[in-house]
Amino acid sequence: MLLHYLKIAWRNLLKYKTQTIISVLGLTIGVVFFAYGYHWYKYETSYDGFYPNSGRIYRVYGIEKNTMNQNAKIPYLAVAKIKNGFPEVEKIAVLYDQFSISFTYENERLEIRDIENVDENFFKMFPPIVICGSLDDDLFLEKEIADMVVTEDFARKFFNTPEEALGKMFISTYKNSYVIKAVIKNPPVNSNFQAQCYIADINVRAISSESEEKIQWTSFYQTQLYVQLHKNANRKAFEEKLRSYAVDNDLNTNLLFAISPLRTVKYDIQQAGNVFEQHNSLNLTYIHTFLFVGVLLILSVFFNYLNILINSIVQRTREMNLRKVSGAHTRNLFVQLFVEIGLLILFVILLSLSVAELTASSFEKVFQTVILKHQLFGILFETIAIVGVSLCSIVFVSLYRFLQKTSFRKNITRVQMQRTLSAGKISMAVQLLVLSAHFL
Repeated sequence: MLLHYLKIAWRNLLKYKTQTIISVLGLTIGVVFFAYGYHWYKYETSYDGFYPNSGRIYRVYGIEKNTMNQNAKIPYLAVAKIKNGFPEVEKIAVLYDQFSISFTYENERLEIRDIENVDENFFKMFPPIVICGSLDDDLFLEKEIADMVVTEDFARKFFNTPEEALGKMFISTYKNSYVIKAVIKNPPVNSNFQAQCYIADINVRAISSESEEKIQWTSFYQTQLYVQLHKNANRKAFEEKLRSYAVDNDLNTNLLFAISPLRTVKYDIQQAGNVFEQHNSLNLTYIHTFLFVGVLLILSVFFNYLNILINSIVQRTREMNLRKVSGAHTRNLFVQLFVEIGLLILFVILLSLSVAELTASSFEKVFQTVILKHQLFGILFETIAIVGVSLCSIVFVSLYRFLQKTSFRKNITRVQMQRTLSAGKISMAVQLLVLSAHFL
């Protein structure tokens, strides 16, 4: 029986091939565009969102009061002040500047990129996956031989395996000794923490303490501070209290504080760095606009196909009458229509997956992002499933009475035709509204 329905569906799609091609191409473009927009938005706003309590973690950064320019880092002395002066803060974690540090191993200098100086709280707030070794409670505390944590890539580059790297000792530029306490998994691509090596912030604290407090507050901006607020803390109230803290307490009259949610730090805070380094010029507003256009586009093509579908069904009244005269029940007519919709949706699925596969790398380059194909394909399937179910539901509600009353009639009345086409008219009106929104 299903094979019979498929044969008839295939013949009808070929009979109205122009409408079929327009519908398949339109739905494919709408679905793929929306899937890219949603994946892009979801990916770019999920940075470090996999850490525990990520929704309560914020990055504290500075703003120059006179110019309102942004300072990605804050003075080292501000860490203790914020930790002790604000009861809303539950935990803190700190990253410090590198100060041009390098290492030697067995008298051989190692070329190590992406070294981060962190405090003892960093891995408590941002726990990694440990391959070997351990992140003890005393990790990164001041010791005669300081601690070092490296990634799997680092370990395999210099020691072949993570297990071989464990316990190896390094000598820094400042003649400090470091030992590898743990090897961790490489950071995910959607993380702001991409260092290969993490070390205790011994030298940073020592250098900072050599200067007067007033000079440190006005000249030494070398600290990245992350704070985790208590569950019941009011973020807005905390941000308002924090904003003018340095000015109100005469610590730095030109320094205001602001906070950024962990997941949007990448876009909220402009990191200082190499002027020749390529930075992402797109912001969250652009991504929101792209997603909004995707929503409008998929609504437009959805209602366009719905309008075509309803009109084509009404035009096939004679065919429906013949089937009912031959003994077909109303439910049989709906099954036939649903099979036709399902067959067209199948073509949309195949074409959408092909288009996504061919364009993913280009999208990454143009929009400077990362496309995770398994997630993109998942969004495609979910979107197409919603479109298919919505189409079948609307068609059933719109045409149920019409298909019941077509039995044994050569013609239908004008009033009945107008009632049947009302769903199509509503579809056309919605489509025009969506198209108008594109130009606003």
